[in-house]
Amino acid sequence: MYAGPFQDALRDAPEIVDSAVDDNGRTMLMYALGSSLEIVEILLKAGADVNRRDSSGRAVWDFAPTWGPSSVEKWGALVQAGLDVDSRGTKDETPLVGVCSGYVSPATDLSLLRSRSGIVRLLLDAGAAIDAVDRYGCSPLRAAAAAGNGEAVELLLKAGADPNQMGSGTRSALFEASVHGYDKIVRALLRGGARPEAATLGSRSWRLSGSLTDVEGVTPLIAAADGGHFQTVRLLVEAGADVNRGDSSGFTPLMGAACTGHPRMAGFLLQRGARRDALDASGRDALTHAVESGHQRELAPILRRPRREDASG
Repeated sequence: MYAGPFQDALRDAPEIVDSAVDDNGRTMLMYALGSSLEIVEILLKAGADVNRRDSSGRAVWDFAPTWGPSSVEKWGALVQAGLDVDSRGTKDETPLVGVCSGYVSPATDLSLLRSRSGIVRLLLDAGAAIDAVDRYGCSPLRAAAAAGNGEAVELLLKAGADPNQMGSGTRSALFEASVHGYDKIVRALLRGGARPEAATLGSRSWRLSGSLTDVEGVTPLIAAADGGHFQTVRLLVEAGADVNRGDSSGFTPLMGAACTGHPRMAGFLLQRGARRDALDASGRDALTHAVESGHQRELAPILRRPRREDASG
């Protein structure tokens, strides 16, 4: 409807294509990415700079949608027009990290998931650095795992992403998937060679006070158990995770099962050799954690059971 007159205006005054249209130094292309694909294509044909930044340092690609109608096509147009696929955003993230970030619910956000996976495929085909990290040490694979985007995780692993990449003080992709109980992603990462014993800095909620605390040496298994994700716990144990390895505070996977009130998980861990007599730095065992968390009724019969009965199920 308005594409014709807009195209005529650019033809008559081509110098305006990259002119700032607001006080933030944003261009027509930055705004058009949030609306019409047709206008985006007209601007690119007129020579709009796909690597331009606004006055705050935001790149053109940071304005491109990662879901919804024409999102993949818009990214494809930017790539075809010469987008620097390894440029950095305001958090030192690459476009690939940016697209992989953000929560996706696989059960409800299928269109969003497909859009982001399509954009990931475009960026990988264009040669985007697969293991580049942002200022927080987050890689595309870790971002996709944390977001619950299993399809993107599969694409990144197939393209050669390192499943064990960790920056200083940062989490692995397997840790992120384990925290959230994303079983499909955990399976993919383990198949891709992720180490189940890779420990990192983690956060745990102190259930008596409701506050969060950072703890060193948290394994994916501890995170999964403390989150109540039984299937993830099973996958990690079957992959060789140590059921008795605690974090720097002595908190073990069995204590996590006790805190979440999960008798089936506790029984499984005991069958696999978890020690019920292990103590954390405060001198508390798994049963004490269960009592303090309000799960004495469910867990006490299991945690008090003699070890010889654990093996019999």
